[in-house]
Amino acid sequence: MEAIRLFKFVLRGKSVLLKPNLVEYIPVVEGNTNHVLVGAAAEAFLRLSAKDVVVAGGPGHQRDRYLACGEQARCSASFC
Repeated sequence: MEAIRLFKFVLRGKSVLLKPNLVEYIPVVEGNTNHVLVGAAAEAFLRLSAKDVVVAGGPGHQRDRYLACGEQARCSASFC
């Protein structure tokens, strides 16, 4: 939290869009932004008084985003 404050973002009342890398989910290949990092970033921006945080994106190779998210959630308790 202290590190992000160094940037002196003015977020009060603003919306924040997080665009993580959601390419596809293959259990043995790192291709997606870690869901813990995405959640921590969202929480940090909310603590800095952002009105809301939206996580947006879609898979790059696996066009069925529900399948890609479902596979990742099944294996890593992630969210979509």
